[in-house]
Amino acid sequence: MLRSLYSKFLLGYLVLGIIGYLAVMAYSRTAVWDDLVQDEASSLYREATTLSSYLSDTYETTGRPDEARARLRDASRVLETRLWLLNPEGAILYDDGGDYSGRTIDSFDPIDWSGATYRMDTLYGAFTDEQLSVCLPVVNRSALYGYLILFRSRSALLPRYNSAVDHLYLVFFIIYGLSFLLFVIFHRCVYRPLKKILSVAGEYSSGNMEQRIDVSSHDEIGRLAQTLNLTAQKVEDLDTYQRTFIANVSHDFRSPLTNIHGYVEAMRDGTIPPENSGKYLNIVQSETDRLMKLTQNLLNLNAAGSRGTILDRTTFDINSVIKTICESFEVACTEKELAFDLLFDAKRRPVYADFDKIQQVLYNLIDNAIKFSPNRETIRIETYEDGEKVFISVSDHGIGIAREDLPKIWERFYKTDASRGRDKKGSGLGLAIVKEIIEAHGEQIDCVSTEGAGSSFTFTLPAEAPEA
Repeated sequence: MLRSLYSKFLLGYLVLGIIGYLAVMAYSRTAVWDDLVQDEASSLYREATTLSSYLSDTYETTGRPDEARARLRDASRVLETRLWLLNPEGAILYDDGGDYSGRTIDSFDPIDWSGATYRMDTLYGAFTDEQLSVCLPVVNRSALYGYLILFRSRSALLPRYNSAVDHLYLVFFIIYGLSFLLFVIFHRCVYRPLKKILSVAGEYSSGNMEQRIDVSSHDEIGRLAQTLNLTAQKVEDLDTYQRTFIANVSHDFRSPLTNIHGYVEAMRDGTIPPENSGKYLNIVQSETDRLMKLTQNLLNLNAAGSRGTILDRTTFDINSVIKTICESFEVACTEKELAFDLLFDAKRRPVYADFDKIQQVLYNLIDNAIKFSPNRETIRIETYEDGEKVFISVSDHGIGIAREDLPKIWERFYKTDASRGRDKKGSGLGLAIVKEIIEAHGEQIDCVSTEGAGSSFTFTLPAEAPEA
């Protein structure tokens, strides 16, 4: 059973050659021979017409066919054919071969040629092999002088037939030989690259994603190789990300769980006096809230990544939302003596977006600004309209972000080295969630930051609902 594409193509090539050879053989036995006979018959008929006209003139002028014998003999030699001149009763008056002169063909009947231009037979049994013959009457006005028959033996046609067939076979073998180039091209451009792809794909299936397909063509095979290489790279990156993801999740979960376990154990064995249990229960509750927040963020981010963020768009006042969120951070701002500087270009600034999702975006951005701002600083929040977009920016004067870290801040669980000391309760998911939500709205978010001078996050929203 053929399983290889190469063997199937080779078998198809051989079968095509055999079918082609049989087709040429069948064609040469019928069509080539028929065309040759038709061509020879047409040539004989033209010459017979010319000689018949000449004989008619000779009969009318002299009344004797003897005057035309020299002309008939010359014509027979030039045409390499044989001819008979018969009287109306079928007696042979002239045979350029001389064998049948004076004999009578009893079965001769002119009607035999009435339905066809030529005949292929033994010429009334006069010859053992078939003769290609044409017959024309020699007439002038109303007088019938006789009949002129030009004929050529079948064996005399065979050299031309064999030559035509030889040329036909030669052309076939040349074409078939040249078609082998297609097989070579297939092997070089299709089979060999596919074999490489299959080999590397086998490595991928066994878990080795480091292999790459060395195919440099720009056709469909090349694009397939590039796609598989890109897929392998993404799978490899995903594997690296999964290991990092698990490590980060384990780290972020381990810390609060360790604290909770330690405080509960200490309260159970009496290490922590009962009168101080309230304080440590508050710490346990805080660590539990931290775990719940981390879990919820993971669920939100997983839902966004698996089927896309589902939006419930409405028109609302973004300025009002910002004020409400700022009020919710009153305690945190009081502890650090921080102030909000709200710069709005209008009292109301309606936007068309998902209210809850945008509220989550603003909460994360303002929470980060408070977290990384030093005491007694100002956090500036600005909204303004430009064309059909509303721009919202949250700026602080905190520790800032290093230039090399800026492209990475949107990655899940990523924390800059400078932020690790202050962001003890952070999960590293906030900015990843923010980016998912903004991109789900079809908008953009950017960050401009200078290390040691602060950061500014700016994102856009549609200014109003699109017309129905």
